[in-house]
Amino acid sequence: MSSDVVAKLTHQLIQFLHLRGIVTFDTHHQTFHWHSEATEYELASEILTSLVAAIVEEWVRQGIRDMRDFGSSPASVVAMVRELVTRYLRMLGVV
Repeated sequence: MSSDVVAKLTHQLIQFLHLRGIVTFDTHHQTFHWHSEATEYELASEILTSLVAAIVEEWVRQGIRDMRDFGSSPASVVAMVRELVTRYLRMLGVV
């Protein structure tokens, strides 16, 4: 796995999470928040780091080298990323 690909996907995913409002950062409290369909959860930075690393690792194993490789509509990618985030947060025992 190329470190350049991992770095690019990591950057793209973090930006995507922020731009789509899936994960936000509260500058006043210096905390990350995950926004699900029904509620909001505070995330430690270590959890967010683990979550992003796990998703990027899965994508690289699937041959994804850039988020544009999904070739889906933005709404489909949002739904897919939300599902991955939820799955990994459940695995980590956050939700």
